[in-house]
Amino acid sequence: MKFLFRSGWGESLALARRVEAEGNLVRFSVSEPTAQTVGQGLIPKTKDFLGSVGWADVVVFDSNDFELPNEAQRLRDH
Repeated sequence: MKFLFRSGWGESLALARRVEAEGNLVRFSVSEPTAQTVGQGLIPKTKDFLGSVGWADVVVFDSNDFELPNEAQRLRDH
């Protein structure tokens, strides 16, 4: 399966790496500009989160309380 992880600050990096280690395809996206290097070299990353949504079978948002709940709702609405 193809998993797209969306993280505020990189909180779900360990989970994304585990999902990848279990044989799944993974892309990781960080929304916070100051945290863009989180996971660099450890996992495939995408800067184009919305462009990767169509690629993914499953989109996972971590528990970031700020912008991500709104972002998840916008995806559900479309």
